[in-house]
Parts: sequence; C-alpha cells; structure tokens
Amino acid sequence: MPGRPDAPVLPQVAAGRVDFGVADASEILLARAQGAPIVALVPGLQKSPRCMMVHEASGITDLKDLQSGSVQLSVREPFASFLRAQYRWPEAVQIVPYSGSVAPFLLDPKAVQQAYVFSEPIIAESQGAKVRCILVADLGFNPYASVLVTSESLLASRPELVARVVAATLRGWEQYLRDSSAANAEIRARNTELSPEILAKGAAALKPLAAPEGGTLGAIDPARWKTLADQLVDLGLLKPGAVDPATAYDLEIGRKPAK
Repeated sequence: MPGRPDAPVLPQVAAGRVDFGVADASEILLARAQGAPIVALVPGLQKSPRCMMVHEASGITDLKDLQSGSVQLSVREPFASFLRAQYRWPEAVQIVPYSGSVAPFLLDPKAVQQAYVFSEPIIAESQGAKVRCILVADLGFNPYASVLVTSESLLASRPELVARVVAATLRGWEQYLRDSSAANAEIRARNTELSPEILAKGAAALKPLAAPEGGTLGAIDPARWKTLADQLVDLGLLKPGAVDPATAYDLEIGRKPAK
C-alpha cells in the first residue's frame, strides 16, 4: 500500500490498520513521543539519502555559501529544522515550499532544492543539468532511512511473523543490491516516467548508503538512536525525556547491534 499525505504511514501502523510500514528514524522517535506504539526493526539505509541539490555552475560547495536565491525545503521535516539551525542564512535567501518536482530548480541557476541522492539529481541530470549534491548526513544529521517498522502489539503477539518479515526484508535488500533489475521493473510499472537508465543509476547511488564500507546491511547502533534523540531535543522538536530512544527499536528480531 503506497503511503499518502492523507494516510501517513506511522499512524496506520500504530492503529493496527497495517502490520508493517517504512519510515525515517526521526519520524519514529517523534511518533513515539506522541504515544505511538511503533518499533523499528530493520533500517534499509544506514546513511540518509537526503541531500541538498545545487547547480554545479553556482559554485556552491558549502551551504554556508548561500547569500541569496531560493531554497526549496519541506520546512516541517526534522532535517530542515537542522539545516535552518545550522545555517542562519541571510534574509536574501528565500525558503520556499518543496514542490516535489525538479522543474523549478532547472529554471533557476541559483536554486537549491532538497532531494534524495538516488532520485531528483539523476532526473535533473537526465534533463541536461549539471548538479552537485551536499548530503545532509555529511553535515551531521544522519537518521536511519527506509526503516521497517511494526506495532508493539504485533511484535508481542506474532513474533514469528515479524521475524519472517524481517528476514524477507533483508533478503529483498540483498537481492536489490546484487541485481536491481526486477525491483526496477516493478517501480517502472508503477511510474512510467522513470526510465530504466534513471532507475539503474538510482540503484547504484543507494548501494553505498545501504551497506557503507565496513558496515552491515540492516544493522542497528543504539548510540545513533541516542544521538538522534539528543539532536531532536536540541532542535526543540522533542521535549527532554519525552522518549527513551532505547525503546524505539528491537535488536532481537531486528538486527544485532553494530560493532
């Protein structure tokens, strides 16, 4: 079932209307702080794919270089709060809502736009643009992404089902990283605007994020969850003590702690 703005994933999982969902680690912590009984099982991506996309010709290599122009951001997203706290841009830098399209970016050589490194930059380049991506993870905000989640009640009542879905999810990621053709064919069947070339490049961009050098696919590091919770508190998105990050994930049915 595809996620939609009018049917957000985590409330559906928390209410038991769906058994499993996929979300970002920061969303999971914020939802738990609101009382949602959800648990992270497997992070598909160890490194966040979120980036800020700029035109190469702009000369921007650091977001502190921004002195004017527009920045397309989903301002309610935690990563946007991090960026706005990290970089107090002058008034000449205009924050505008993210449109979900690369079209405005392509028309404005000074534009900066949020993106996923495996998606919008590749689409923009397929339309003739030369872009540079600044990964938000490299700036210090790196929540796990594409995290498989379930409800506390399902985990308690049907642990064998959860274990099977975890194992199947890991096999799916392993297969995708080894050969993305079958998954890409399914994606293209649902969105014919994405060419096989774009999807192949997207899969290549995802590989180092799913299993970074020296990392383990699907691993969970408790220290990273604590760091993320502390960051959300510092940003004013979480009240101190509102959520214990150690309760947000399962290491037994999910993954072993990262070494």
